[in-house]
Amino acid sequence: MLLLISPVFTLVYTLKQKDKRFTKWMLTLFSTVYASTFNIEGIGDGTVHWERVYSYYVGLSFPQFLSDLKDILLFKTNHYVNEDVYIHFLSYLTGEVFAVPGLFFVFVGFIYGYFFSASMVAVFDRFPSIGKHFHFFILAVYFIAILNLQSMNTVRTWTGFWVLFYGVLQYQTTGKKKYLMLLFLPPFIHVGYFIMCIPIWIVTFFPLKKQVLIILYGLSFATTLFSPAAVLSQLSKYEVGAEKIDGYYIEEEVSVADRLESGGNKRWYKTYRRSGILAWAMVVLSLAFILNGAFLTDMNRLEEKLFSMGLLSKVLSNTTWFIFALSNRSEIISSLFILGAIVIYWQRKQRLQQTLKMGFLPRTMLTISVLLIIPVFFFYISNTLEFTSVYILAFPSMAWIDESLRLTMREFLGFFL
Repeated sequence: MLLLISPVFTLVYTLKQKDKRFTKWMLTLFSTVYASTFNIEGIGDGTVHWERVYSYYVGLSFPQFLSDLKDILLFKTNHYVNEDVYIHFLSYLTGEVFAVPGLFFVFVGFIYGYFFSASMVAVFDRFPSIGKHFHFFILAVYFIAILNLQSMNTVRTWTGFWVLFYGVLQYQTTGKKKYLMLLFLPPFIHVGYFIMCIPIWIVTFFPLKKQVLIILYGLSFATTLFSPAAVLSQLSKYEVGAEKIDGYYIEEEVSVADRLESGGNKRWYKTYRRSGILAWAMVVLSLAFILNGAFLTDMNRLEEKLFSMGLLSKVLSNTTWFIFALSNRSEIISSLFILGAIVIYWQRKQRLQQTLKMGFLPRTMLTISVLLIIPVFFFYISNTLEFTSVYILAFPSMAWIDESLRLTMREFLGFFL
């Protein structure tokens, strides 16, 4: 009931609770309410997917749904449908089966929120103090911020990541085979995970020695490990692959060659986020924990696996530089696995009351990486104001009664400024 009065107050109350199961489900419900206040316009990829539910899936016959599903599974291009198994099912479910296309993002928010919340609850037992453990406080906040609830607007890409990350956490922690299914589910949420999951599958089923991983990691900055022409040729054999390559290659040309120039008229923190500095901050951070011996000798099985997945995902990112979107997304995945490993490692050392030993050079590198990360928080704050509904503060039902009443926090503040 409190959630329907003030979602933000409910969130604060929830984060103070010790019951992990309660916290997970309350955060999931918060995510669902958060998504229910979205305006169909202005949410990036989500706008296109949501509009397609109205334009194509409302009134779609079941035989046509199956025919479209067959095209998706055979990697055939179909410009009318939402092209991935997950979003195709979800669009048909909300648009035709339940006939509530307006609730499309409520379903998206619930699913994204569940795996995001479950991952957060699994990662955090305690949170670093900003005063006593400033460096790790910044890393923990950055881990949460990179793909926060606003990232659900992609619908597919980052939902797939949190499903993957949660599956890795649970499988490596419990050893239960049922969680392996989650490691193979992301490619059906977004086709890109057929490639982006490869580092995770390798570390899980065909683990490499740590020294080999470090060598590959270093080589990936200096040389191309396989031929770009050969990769593009293989991917182009499939209709979906050819389409994605065309789109991603154009994105690469625009984003890499002109990202700083195109950001000239934007706010500085948006340009900063696109500059590539954060990627190098993560490289410095990963090297700090390699040089201080944490990765090689001090991390436990879970921490080691997460860190290894992060390193190998970075190798994938570096070696797919010629397909920008794939390289960029692999970079984000790498960052999250490395940050997750470090945050969990820090918490274990705190529980055992052990000192996290870092020499002068690794400590300096840690400080540099943290200082490079801090400016991007201005972007996340701005993004929150730009896309989050003001009704998340109180009375979210107002956004449900009349869509014309939906206001973002920035629009609301605009009335007074």
